[in-house]
Amino acid sequence: MVGTRGLLGYGAAAVALCATYALLPTGPVRSAVFVVASLVGAAAVLRGAVLPRAVLPRTGRRASAGRAGWVLVAAAVLSWGLGDLVYQVYAELLDRDPYPSPADALYLLAYPLFAAGLVVHLRRRARGAEPAALLDVAVVVVGLALPCWVAVVEPVLRAEHASSLAQAVSIAYPLGDVLLLGLLVPLLGLPGGRATSTRLLGASLGLMLVADVLYSSLSASTDVVEGAVNVVYMASYLTAGAAALHPSATGDPAPVTSRPSAVPGRRRAAALAAALLVAPGVLALELVGGAPLSGWAVVVAAAAMALLVVARLHRATAQVSSAARERESLVARVAHQASHDALTGLPSRTRSLAALEVALHSQHHQHSQDHRPSQHAHPRVDDRLVGLLRVDLDRFTQVNDRYGPGVGDEVLRGAADRLRALVRADDHVGRLGADEFLVVLGRRTALELREVADLVVVALSAPLPAGDRDVAVGVSVGAALACGRGTTADSLLADGGVALARAKEGGRGRAVVVDTDLRRELEEQAAVEAALVHGLAAGELVLRYQPVHELAGGAVTGYEALVRWERPGVGLVPPDLFIPVAERSDLVCDLDRWVLEEATRQMAAWTAADPDAFAGRHVAVNLSGRHLARRVVVDHVAGALERSGLDPHQLVVEITETVLVDASTAGEHLAALRALGVRASIDDFGTGYTSVAQLRQLPADALKVDRSFVSGTAADTGLLALVVQAGQAVGLRVVAEGVEHVGQLAQLRALGCDEAQGYLLARPLAPEQVPGHGPAAVPLVPLQPQPVQEPAGAAAAAAAGAAGAH
Repeated sequence: MVGTRGLLGYGAAAVALCATYALLPTGPVRSAVFVVASLVGAAAVLRGAVLPRAVLPRTGRRASAGRAGWVLVAAAVLSWGLGDLVYQVYAELLDRDPYPSPADALYLLAYPLFAAGLVVHLRRRARGAEPAALLDVAVVVVGLALPCWVAVVEPVLRAEHASSLAQAVSIAYPLGDVLLLGLLVPLLGLPGGRATSTRLLGASLGLMLVADVLYSSLSASTDVVEGAVNVVYMASYLTAGAAALHPSATGDPAPVTSRPSAVPGRRRAAALAAALLVAPGVLALELVGGAPLSGWAVVVAAAAMALLVVARLHRATAQVSSAARERESLVARVAHQASHDALTGLPSRTRSLAALEVALHSQHHQHSQDHRPSQHAHPRVDDRLVGLLRVDLDRFTQVNDRYGPGVGDEVLRGAADRLRALVRADDHVGRLGADEFLVVLGRRTALELREVADLVVVALSAPLPAGDRDVAVGVSVGAALACGRGTTADSLLADGGVALARAKEGGRGRAVVVDTDLRRELEEQAAVEAALVHGLAAGELVLRYQPVHELAGGAVTGYEALVRWERPGVGLVPPDLFIPVAERSDLVCDLDRWVLEEATRQMAAWTAADPDAFAGRHVAVNLSGRHLARRVVVDHVAGALERSGLDPHQLVVEITETVLVDASTAGEHLAALRALGVRASIDDFGTGYTSVAQLRQLPADALKVDRSFVSGTAADTGLLALVVQAGQAVGLRVVAEGVEHVGQLAQLRALGCDEAQGYLLARPLAPEQVPGHGPAAVPLVPLQPQPVQEPAGAAAAAAAGAAGAH
């Protein structure tokens, strides 16, 4: 490959050589010009083949792997050039003109070399396409061979003065050219076939064919007229050199590694069509011109062409069928990948919901058939219905965090395998999300549904193999049956979700089935939720503030904000009836926001009115786990503080210890709140998973001991002492809640507990009853506490206080 300027220079030199040869008279000088032209062409091809060993400029790519093809083409042109040299030695120096001569051996040697070079290019550009390409080559070769036979071979065979060897050599030239052109045709139809270098190579072979036909025809009837024929030979050599020097010769088109198109391209189809018309065309010309008919040659060529075309059609048909099968297989694979989970191989959420829709439709259709009126029998009632299981791995997040995602993936695959093994072949197992699976059961009774759900719990509660270890995760299952024609996939999925939530609330590792009682409860909860949404907007919610007392001196250190609902027409709704409902949806986040806004506003108002009394006090607000798990909780708290003007140090957010375990983002968000200056307290400590040894890692400032330790047995007293000592040892203030009896107060003082709250000390107060802010003052902690009048007994008061923690 040379640059544009070098290529133009080569072209000018080639034209000059041809013109010089044509203008010179017959003699040694003219013969020398002819030899020089052939050698220049060979040198140009050789240079184009060797140069790509270096890195190509600008592109930085290495030379084409097809360099060997150009080397073979260079050897072929060099062989022609050497043949010309030998021929001129005989003609000019020895004054002899033998035919055939050693020069002819060199000429004929060039054909297999050139053909080998073309085959290298063809194989490089069409790996896997050889059968079709070879058939196309055969069609073109037969198509070109027939006119060559008629125009060249038959006249040579009829020549009386020619020997058999001379006739064979004369025939070999045009037939060799036909073979080369036949190899070039499929090459033109492959990637890179339109490149200038390939077209120049085709032009070179075309010129060679013209020259050989002229040479054979003239030598068969009269002396060779060297002038015009040799100019055509020279043009052929020099054009081959231009093909190798052109920049496109070094391109390395991507090989066709996939199966090529069964239908030939336009250019190849045109070449095949032209080849098919050769036999009738030759016969027509002979009939029009009155020449002797080449009957057997036409018959043989036409028969060979017909067989080749049939073979090509068979090949095309086979390729079309194969391509169709591959396309169908590919479509099936893509559809499977799109509708199945790559990790477990289970159907995806979309596919699983579609399977549920199909199962419900089948059930509805069967129900219609069973209840069709009949004159001979009563409608058949079948209590077997479509069932659904929502299966959630309980501790998958902790396993993933502790052992890494690789082990987590193994756990998911193991769970999927066990689920598949538990159900029938006509049941459906799919993956809904991260660690949740869906099982669609075909026509089960309520009892069978319960049995399958319990089997799932047992099977997935056993440790799952993950690499070199066994991992126990546990599972919760929510089950539901499709009852009635009105059941949809969404409603059944929602029922399963509610049952799953109940299973988790009940302690996990269990199965809950949606039954009539649960459905009624869900309807009641939906009514409460709708009324609560309205009440929140209509201002029906109020806050009560229960003081927190310092046990050492009795001073009030702060207040816990407790939400109450004054529902019109119903009265005061106990917190345990509406807060759990709110916690099952995002409604609890709206409730949290309202409490935050109201409590910070009220505390800021008290502080502004009496800074001496309230500047050192705080207000505690409970945050739900659902709210704390979201990043927006930081914005909500910061916004409430900004709008109220309250000092962040006067706000305490209370969370349960289970929130920090269940929500992986809760700890991060709690740290962000503490960075604002807000204090944090762990509520209901002792009812979750945190051990005393883990207190140092808790992102908190205070510890609120659960009321069960305060009102418990002697064993609980020992635990209470341990919690108080451990909490204070790591710098946490310890608060006891649910103090209702004098003995409990005395015990807490003896243990050195920092603070306490409860009905014995003060009930939740309306804002105007808060000490120093209204006519009703709360007495300090009495040295001799008086009995407290409780609305419905101590147990009822305790329950109301516990549920009202919000």
